[in-house]
Amino acid sequence: MNKNIFKKVAAAMVLTLALYGCQSQPSGNTKADELYEQMITYVEEGNFSEALKTYNFNKEDLRDYKDSEAIHTYAQARFQYDSLINTDSIDNQMDAFTNELDTIADDYSGEFAEDIKDFKAELEAKLPEVQKAYDEAKAAATE
Repeated sequence: MNKNIFKKVAAAMVLTLALYGCQSQPSGNTKADELYEQMITYVEEGNFSEALKTYNFNKEDLRDYKDSEAIHTYAQARFQYDSLINTDSIDNQMDAFTNELDTIADDYSGEFAEDIKDFKAELEAKLPEVQKAYDEAKAAATE
């Protein structure tokens, strides 16, 4: 009788450990998960520089991980745009921003999809204005 109780208790312990052990095991690449979440947090905060650092210093872990490349592209365009928006250099960079963002598919539905769509629209709306200013400055320089 004592042997049966011991076997039942042992079986219950093994089953419990197996169930809880399986639940506590990390799923997927936890380092990439952490870096990805960190990158998202930086973008949400508008800290595009840190988002870029996170991606660039961890390319091996983040390359092809979820939609990290699209988030990186967005962060890079926003960082460059924000850095140049109040300088004359913005005139020469607008095409680069729009071309870079065009690498993100129009039907992209991952993280920051609406922000990316809005930013693309903002750039497209400003492009004629910036192009006009660039053309005027170029014409004035050649006179």
